[in-house]
Amino acid sequence: MVKLIEKKGKNAKSNAAGFVSITLGFHVLLFLTILGKVFNVLYPKFSDSYEINKLCMLPFAFVFIFLVEYYYKKRYEKICKKYAGRNMLTTGNAIIVFSIMLIPLIIMIQLLKK
Repeated sequence: MVKLIEKKGKNAKSNAAGFVSITLGFHVLLFLTILGKVFNVLYPKFSDSYEINKLCMLPFAFVFIFLVEYYYKKRYEKICKKYAGRNMLTTGNAIIVFSIMLIPLIIMIQLLKK
């Protein structure tokens, strides 16, 4: 994934951290969805309005993205050194990355439909 992001420009670390935070967000939401279905745990609500809830959760999302980017910046150079000289743009790697990102999202959507 690092080589895929390197071609985007100077913001390679931020782009890679963004992908990681989105993926982690999907995994956290899948976990919360499973908890909600199995144990009838409800998401915290600030109001009955969807827009108010979305605005109230926005600061938590910013903190989450900041923490992931801070953690990922430390590891970025280490990952680049470890995988230097390897071809990262292979079909197998693309399948792994997209399955890690999309399978939890698809499962979560299916659980929330019922």
